[in-house]
Amino acid sequence: MPNCFTNANTVSKVAVVRCNSYKSEEVLDALMRGFSLIDPPAGFILDHEKILLKPNLLNASRPERAVTTHPSVFGATARLVSNFTKNIGFGDSPAVANPRKAAQNSGIMEIASALGVVYRDFSDGRFVQAQKESTVRRFFIAEPVLQCDGLISICKMKTHSFTTITGAIKNQFGCIPGLKKAEFHAKLSDPIAFSRMLVDLTRLIRPRLCVMDAITAMEGDGPGGGIAFAMNALLVSFDPFALDRVAATMMNIDPKSVPMIKCAAEQGLGREEKTQVVGDPLESFQVGNFKPAAVTSGESHRFLARIMRRYGMNKPVVNHVRCITCGQCHTICPVSPKAMEWPDKQKPPKVAYARCIRCFCCQETCPEAAIDIKSPIIARLLHIN
Repeated sequence: MPNCFTNANTVSKVAVVRCNSYKSEEVLDALMRGFSLIDPPAGFILDHEKILLKPNLLNASRPERAVTTHPSVFGATARLVSNFTKNIGFGDSPAVANPRKAAQNSGIMEIASALGVVYRDFSDGRFVQAQKESTVRRFFIAEPVLQCDGLISICKMKTHSFTTITGAIKNQFGCIPGLKKAEFHAKLSDPIAFSRMLVDLTRLIRPRLCVMDAITAMEGDGPGGGIAFAMNALLVSFDPFALDRVAATMMNIDPKSVPMIKCAAEQGLGREEKTQVVGDPLESFQVGNFKPAAVTSGESHRFLARIMRRYGMNKPVVNHVRCITCGQCHTICPVSPKAMEWPDKQKPPKVAYARCIRCFCCQETCPEAAIDIKSPIIARLLHIN
């Protein structure tokens, strides 16, 4: 199974290809160009292999909101893979949303059915021992991921209020079924510790290929409540760590400030000197006014942050105008007792900030973008966040 990131001495190519629309043929042409630029090895996929496509299906959003992988990018990737094998499935596990509904609303289910790509249910799984040097002893992985011969990660370029960005590395988090993901947020409330887990998970799953939908990216308070941003690009690489480094640069975010990229680099993965950008000039995509997410730092001001967590750090705030009282934020809240309190099911939930660990799972999973991230005045004055 070819993976550039299995050898820290290998130079990883990241193709950045301009694509100005989601027209299916334009996307396919861009993807095929990007794929050829990264020099696919012989035997990349064998004709008997079972390949699993893993899009980003955060929730049941329509594609125009830029929350999920666009169906055109999913379809182009499926058509690319079909040149090698016809045994193709797809799946994802949103934290609380119904995965079938998410696939349907995103437009991916329709495209998959038309191309003969079979839906795989991620609701069940089993524990898998992590690698020896992993910070997490074992992971509970969805059964289709364990049964496939190779996984192809079809991620989305987005900001993230907890991990700074979400892309090729974090996309593997969806291979952990449903609410099992919340356990990691409860145990690893620090962004650095959480990011080390994501790097370990990606090294365990070893995606065969990574495709990033950056035709329309998301800026602001992603991954679910941000604003669509026309980046007009597709990124393709065998190396998820190198791909995220390049994506961060395109988003005008210093890769060194992204916990996942930093943790990967500490293991010799996705390092700048071992990353080669091919395709269209990177400078033509860098956008100076791209708005990052309001991120709670896990490194800066640790001591002060512990003291002032309740009053001095970014916090989730329920927007009563947009809230539809679906309760998904209450369901996903990983702490016990719940920080997202919901005693009256007819009214919006309330946040008990003394218990809130600032994992922003509520904001990530809200289908109506009804969880805002607010920075208290003390935090702004002291630059805690």
